[in-house]
Amino acid sequence: MERTTLAAGACATAALTGATLASNAVGLTRLDLPRMLGTSLTGDGRLARALGWGLHAFNGVSIASAYRTAWRRAGVAPGARQGALLGLVHGLVSLGYMAAAPRVHPRPAAAGLRPFAPAAYGPAWIPAMVLGHVLYGAVLGGLLAGGRRRVDAAPAASGAIVVAGEGHVTAPARQPHEGVGHPGIVVRPSARVR
Repeated sequence: MERTTLAAGACATAALTGATLASNAVGLTRLDLPRMLGTSLTGDGRLARALGWGLHAFNGVSIASAYRTAWRRAGVAPGARQGALLGLVHGLVSLGYMAAAPRVHPRPAAAGLRPFAPAAYGPAWIPAMVLGHVLYGAVLGGLLAGGRRRVDAAPAASGAIVVAGEGHVTAPARQPHEGVGHPGIVVRPSARVR
């Protein structure tokens, strides 16, 4: 897995985690994700929470690779909008898991799982879960899009090589002078990177 994808996945996971903790803090949700994940591995409550946080972080970073693979196979460049769309799908799949979790989790009572219902885990747990995943995807896609650059195949009229991306002009095009026969380099901002 690429380091860029790992780092972006860690940032996206932090955003999702922050949104989840905020939703819990204001009473929109009561879902204890680390407990739910950790109790799938052990019945020891304290150990389960620690393992759950670790599993949550691992899932978030590794799922970033699945997003990256989906974009590559679809021939779509990552971006915040594309990430949000994939996050919406991810959120809906997560809801499907939550519907099945009380029946497939090895310790549903210890995990605090309830039958699937609109208010099972708080008054707004369903939109909070879906929007958290949309946020995850948008952050991931936005971060992965931020590092892209391309080099125009045809040099500019001045003989400069043009590098397009999200940057500032770092070196103006220069005409060769005093016997130096190399072109200058121009970096120009580009809203759309191919």
